[in-house]
Amino acid sequence: MVDGDDFIDFVLEIQKILKIKIPVHEWSKVFTVQDVVNLSKQFYKLQNTSYSNS
Repeated sequence: MVDGDDFIDFVLEIQKILKIKIPVHEWSKVFTVQDVVNLSKQFYKLQNTSYSNS
């Protein structure tokens, strides 16, 4: 897992820009920049999917 103040600032900025919330435990799976991209995409899709059938 990546840690440190810079990483935390990076995570908070991503969540702010994308208007998403990623649970803290999910970040323990992050080791590379691609992991960050994949995790962000996953939660962006989850939190921005419309379930209305109207």
